[in-house]
Amino acid sequence: MPFLRVNGVPVRVARRSYSDAPEDIGSVARAYGGRLRKSRHARKRVVSFDLPAMSPAAAVAWEGLLTGAGERWSFDSHLFGSKGTGPTSSTGATSDATRARFGAKSLRLVATTGTITYANSGNTVAGASYLFWHWNGATWDAWAYVAPDGVTFARYKNWVATGTTPSGLTVTPSAISIILAAGGADVWVDDLVVLPYAVVATWITVDLFPSSSVAFSDLFEVRLEGDAVAEATSRTVIGRVSAVDFERGNAGTGMQSALRQLAVTLEEA
Repeated sequence: MPFLRVNGVPVRVARRSYSDAPEDIGSVARAYGGRLRKSRHARKRVVSFDLPAMSPAAAVAWEGLLTGAGERWSFDSHLFGSKGTGPTSSTGATSDATRARFGAKSLRLVATTGTITYANSGNTVAGASYLFWHWNGATWDAWAYVAPDGVTFARYKNWVATGTTPSGLTVTPSAISIILAAGGADVWVDDLVVLPYAVVATWITVDLFPSSSVAFSDLFEVRLEGDAVAEATSRTVIGRVSAVDFERGNAGTGMQSALRQLAVTLEEA
């Protein structure tokens, strides 16, 4: 297992930058008689590290991943997401227990008329990504639609680039929304994840993002795992990121490329 993964994506940590420290929730103070007293209600972990320098475009994706940008819809009991966002419009769309990839239910769109739209805060600078599972009539397929410019979307089926589309389902993505519409038969979709940035292609094709073994995290929380997380299989964390920009190149030629390094703090939820 990699040293550290966030929502299934291996993280390269800059040399000598990693720390994992406890945070006590409570206080330490002296009583009236002078004796030191400690009141600890809970203990959480705080991880911090730096990422190696990268291009500004890659930094946008990493910042989005680490801070839990976007929203997830599990459809387990309703059509609202992990941040409470409902569809901007829907017809013939329900949370249905007939089948589910994860959890108890999935999104069902009834034949011919079923359609639903969810908003995204992506843009043509940061791009947009949409991840979901689709029932093909026999099994579940993982789909990803990714557009670095928020306009032209590459499609991935089961972590492989494809020119096909989900059978019986019309998918209309843009920088600001995704529309799902059923064809001539009922359609089931599960674990929809809407991201306001373009994920890195190798996260999908090499790291098999999103995971097939566990549901996506309820954004803005993210899942931390790996050899560094010794006390449990995974840890739910909330991320904060700060960035330092600098340039490199040959000073005599004026040919320089901007780079960005991210400082990351992941606090146990």
